[in-house]
Amino acid sequence: IDVDIIALQEVLYRNKHDYSKQLAKDLGYYHASSRPYQYMSKRSSWLLSFLSKYPITAKSEKKLGYYRKAFRVSMMIHGKKVTLTTTHLSPFVWSNKSLFVANMRRSRMRKRELYDLLTWIGKPKGYAIVLGDFNSIPLMGELSIMDDYGYFDVYDDLGIKNHGTFPLNPYIYTVAKKYI
Repeated sequence: IDVDIIALQEVLYRNKHDYSKQLAKDLGYYHASSRPYQYMSKRSSWLLSFLSKYPITAKSEKKLGYYRKAFRVSMMIHGKKVTLTTTHLSPFVWSNKSLFVANMRRSRMRKRELYDLLTWIGKPKGYAIVLGDFNSIPLMGELSIMDDYGYFDVYDDLGIKNHGTFPLNPYIYTVAKKYI
């Protein structure tokens, strides 16, 4: 679809090989990746990556909460500096014991991760975009802190109802009826 910028989460990093690097090369894009995080084994972990049609002029990363990460890049687009940050927050949990209790704990983890993220990147200055896998649903209310820092949800701007940052339907209705 010829996009200008791609933000990736959960990029496999195995045996010191960054799989997004080859993808960027194959597509003819510039590339930047974070250091590995979320270790799955001694040989495998994940990265956060950006692929871009524009040269990446700066990059930095920040640990969020206990074991998550955010990755930020800057680039010049049509003479304007643009800062993009991607993250991968703690996932929703499918618990056989107590779905509500398990996910309230995860919700607190995501709130802490978002606080760490926003403390690091601050209020938007110029062109600033936050992307990623937030693993959040509106019912949990975690993303409201983004509004406090001056960020807005693109879905709101487009007049589209946001059902969450990952495909949970129709399960969300079951969760809401049973626990809320």
